[in-house]
Amino acid sequence: IRRRGAKFIWSVDDDWKTVPDWNPAKPSDDGMALYDLAKHMADWIIVSTPHLASTFDDVKEKVLYAPNLIDLSQFPEAPFTPDGKGGRNWTFSVELPVRFVWSGGHTHREDVIVMTDAIDKMLRTYKNKVAFIYQGMSPPPQLLKSHLHRGLFHQPSVPFPSYQKILTSTKPNVYLAPLAPVEFNRSKSNLRIMEGWALASAPIASDFGEYT
Repeated sequence: IRRRGAKFIWSVDDDWKTVPDWNPAKPSDDGMALYDLAKHMADWIIVSTPHLASTFDDVKEKVLYAPNLIDLSQFPEAPFTPDGKGGRNWTFSVELPVRFVWSGGHTHREDVIVMTDAIDKMLRTYKNKVAFIYQGMSPPPQLLKSHLHRGLFHQPSVPFPSYQKILTSTKPNVYLAPLAPVEFNRSKSNLRIMEGWALASAPIASDFGEYT
């Protein structure tokens, strides 16, 4: 297609070169060969973070940085009352149990480990006052064994067209955004933080990469 004169624009959202061994998305040698081919064949490379852009310094003349955005019309509007001056007073309310939500796929296995002991302690200490929902990847066995359906719930992965509806239905009060402190995660965008804000929830995030 490029040989016939089309422009090849390659959108990249991860640093392929530093995917950790524990991540099932780690590319094979054939995958990295495709990475090299795409990098040199592309007319433009679009990336979502400055750090990810820096991983293409050898071809930086064709790298474009385009931060991730989200469509707020896909999220419920937070309740508010007009302040009489053209602004808004937000009217948040929280009912027990306080709902904590983490959403992501199985490629985040090591990212979520940092939460496990804290969640276990909270579920034991604040029975019926907190609820934790894992959307996508299953909770770790330690939590499943002790707390499944007793404050801990799993919403299995759904086809992408259904994802937004399911995520909104979780109605989080707190949105969890853990990241393992590895080089690969320096290229991750702050999309999960923005998603938490759009859900009118309070994000709790690792102090790492774009989350800082």
